[in-house]
Amino acid sequence: MGLISIAFQPSKERVVLTGRGDLVAADITETLARLYDDSQFRTGMSTLADFRGARAAVSGDNIRTIMNFVSRNLEWRGKGNCAVVTDRQVDYGMARMAQAYMEPIGIEAMVFREMEDAERWLGAPSNEARDKLEPGGE
Repeated sequence: MGLISIAFQPSKERVVLTGRGDLVAADITETLARLYDDSQFRTGMSTLADFRGARAAVSGDNIRTIMNFVSRNLEWRGKGNCAVVTDRQVDYGMARMAQAYMEPIGIEAMVFREMEDAERWLGAPSNEARDKLEPGGE
């Protein structure tokens, strides 16, 4: 079982989730429930998920379950951007699957291998600027 810590960066309107160990779907949904319930959380905050120290033990069905939870809680979560950083190929693929589920519900998300790229993307002022920072962008 893994652990996901929550740290708020109010000056950046951002929350940082840091995962460690073997993460299962329940670790993620329970962390999101705690996050949405936290008095420091504000609707629309961006999320930076640093999962470089974690291994996601999730399946495609688990990703759908997690994204259904996010969708049901969209009123509290809002549509703040979400950047995921991971260093394992399989986790990168699973995060890209989650990214595909976020698009139809209006959450702009991107998956990265480097923290600096994720930080830069989250800090970019417009969609056009963020598009250029996507992996494989200009």
